[in-house]
Order: sequence, then structure tokens, then C-alpha cells
Amino acid sequence: MPARQERNMKNIMTATVIALSTATLAQADGTELFQQLDANNDQAISLEEAQASEALVAQFEQLDANKDGLINAAEFTQLVKG
Repeated sequence: MPARQERNMKNIMTATVIALSTATLAQADGTELFQQLDANNDQAISLEEAQASEALVAQFEQLDANKDGLINAAEFTQLVKG
């Protein structure tokens, strides 16, 4: 696949992921998304687990209100509420 087509495909995929993430975040209180991102089910999202969402990584430090290196459900709710 030529480089330009590959870039276009990546852009389309990125836009789709962002749209789906936004729609998912808009659902209720974000509990389902939180559970999906909390891969080890410890009731917190680590920076490693956050890698599944570019938006979450970008805001990780800001959302980690108690600066423990994890985002708990209450902190995550701030992302959902906007």
C-alpha cells in the first residue's frame, strides 16, 4: 500500500476511534468504559492501562487528582462529565 493511502487509512481509523470513544464517554456515567480500561480489575486505571485511550493519556496527570499514579472511578468521572 502506498504511503499516502496508508496515512489516509490511519487518519480514518483514528477518527473512527475518537468518534467511538466520544460516544462511549457520553454513555451514562462512563462506568462501562472505566471497567473496560481497568484491565486488571483493581478499580483504578494505571498509566499503562490508559494507553488504550489517547484522550485519557493526554489528560492522565490532570485527572489524577490525588497524584497516586492511578485514576480511580471518581477521578474518571471528571473526564466523562467534561
